[in-house]
Amino acid sequence: MADEQRPPDWWNTIDFRPAPPGWRVVYLHPGGRDVVPIAGWLIQERYTQTGNFPDDLADDLHADEQVCGRQRRVIPGYVSVEYGWTVWPIDKYEGGDAEIWHVLPPGAPKPDAADEQNERASRAHGYSGNSAGS
Repeated sequence: MADEQRPPDWWNTIDFRPAPPGWRVVYLHPGGRDVVPIAGWLIQERYTQTGNFPDDLADDLHADEQVCGRQRRVIPGYVSVEYGWTVWPIDKYEGGDAEIWHVLPPGAPKPDAADEQNERASRAHGYSGNSAGS
C-alpha cells in the first residue's frame, strides 16, 4: 500500500572504537551552538523496530540487505549524562532541537560567531551543510 510507512529503523551498536583526544561534534540550536567531545566511533547494524520499545526488533533483513547482509554505519558517539554516562550516537543528542553542524578533527578550530551567522543565513535560504571554513 502506498500510504504505509516503513517502520522506524533502530541502529544497534555492535562495536565501539575509542576516538583519539580532540575529536568534537558541533551542534547548532536556536540559542547558539554546542561543542561536545566525541568519545569514539560506534559501529551499528540496522534493524526495524516492530513495537513501542527499542528492543522490539525484527530479525528480518530489508530487501536491500538480502545479498550483502545487514546494513551498517559508523557514527561518532558522545558521552550522555542524561543516559547514565553511556556513549550515544551523535544523531541522538540530548540537546533538544539541536542539529549536527560539524564533526571537527583534533586541532581544527571551533566555528566562531561569524561562522555561525553565515551557517544560519545559508540554512535560512534552504542550504544545510558545512559552510564554515569552506
